[in-house]
Amino acid sequence: MGRYAAARAYLDEASALRMKSRVVPRTSPYNMNTRARIRLALFEGNTQIAQSQLDELFVDADESMGISLTLVERWLLTAEVDLASGRNISAIELAERVRAKIQSSGQGTYHAFYAIRADLVAGAAALQDARPAAALPLLQRTLAVREKLLAPASPRIAEAQILLAECHLALDEVAPARSLANAAAAIHALHNELGEHYRRPLFQLKTKLAKAAGN
Repeated sequence: MGRYAAARAYLDEASALRMKSRVVPRTSPYNMNTRARIRLALFEGNTQIAQSQLDELFVDADESMGISLTLVERWLLTAEVDLASGRNISAIELAERVRAKIQSSGQGTYHAFYAIRADLVAGAAALQDARPAAALPLLQRTLAVREKLLAPASPRIAEAQILLAECHLALDEVAPARSLANAAAAIHALHNELGEHYRRPLFQLKTKLAKAAGN
């Protein structure tokens, strides 16, 4: 919703309660707090803070059950920080590592949300690296899976639509880009409050589409 200060206050309160209950940082129960702080920092554009928080994550490397989800989460969050920091090659490598780990575990059906996070990161990084043709199938798959698994009004569907529209625009395919932008705007209109981390990319996309229409 974009209430970043309120989110931080609740995280501070939650951290104090955990510490009072002797749940300390760098432990599995504390990971929820750390993940939320990393995502908040990314939403606010504070990549340095997000980077520093990565070291606070607890990782259990035990893969006796086929996969370590704490390790996968660490890779994904690191990839998302790398993406936001412009480290596109590293972001893509980590995203591919996540997908490979999920596939080799034989548990892909159960970890679809991890897989589409990896697709989104890899697609967005390829797009930032001026390789829209490589980004296209990844972003198409991201949107298709999100539309299947999430509520129709989810801003995360709009997020994928915006990125895919940017990809089409980079390929000089203005009509599908405009259609996706309109679909994302319709989702945004359903929410009275929505954070800038969702609204800003749509504004930037609309600006590009306006310029494309004027050419």
